[in-house]
Amino acid sequence: MKLLYSFVLIFIINSSLNGQVNQLPPLLTFTQTETISIQPNVAVVCFELRKEFTQVGNKRLIDIFTELEISSRLFGVDQRNIKLFPTTQDSIGFVKKGIITLHDLDKLDALHLCLRQRNVFVVYTHLTHSNLNYYKQKAYLSGIKNAKTQALELSNMLNAGLGKVYSINESSLQIVNNTKSKVSPNNYIHNLAEINLVLELEISYLLN
Repeated sequence: MKLLYSFVLIFIINSSLNGQVNQLPPLLTFTQTETISIQPNVAVVCFELRKEFTQVGNKRLIDIFTELEISSRLFGVDQRNIKLFPTTQDSIGFVKKGIITLHDLDKLDALHLCLRQRNVFVVYTHLTHSNLNYYKQKAYLSGIKNAKTQALELSNMLNAGLGKVYSINESSLQIVNNTKSKVSPNNYIHNLAEINLVLELEISYLLN
């Protein structure tokens, strides 16, 4: 894990409450963005199986997709790591969606190839980390530390004293996947890359 970069936007607010005489004290507010790179260790693969109405005939809804078609033996993963959703239908036919959580990324290529050979459509593959909250906390603490450094510098430039933290709000959290894949009839190759955790905080300080 490494901190890729820290970015900050600064603005000063002097807010009043609905035009009343009493005002909030002046605030120094930062939008602080922290980006951390992480080596992923988990893949979440969302897939779907489709059958047109002409393929189904008079089968019951529960029998449209057989256990054999969605068996963990075919996918090569533990059944406990496959989550299936109820069968739905659209204008073309019936759809069965599911999510596979893969904890061994060395098997990711083989899993994709297996799905492809069985005409299972992969909706998306999301790489993440099993302990993402740890890295989020790292980014959170780093953001607060960097914002305070910037706040002290700016408050000195304004000849104002920096007071206590007034508020800290999480504006957004994104996980950016950088992995690319190459597909051929008999191969499915992922060039695994680090993921980026991007945390944006809005931090306000009181000015004395």
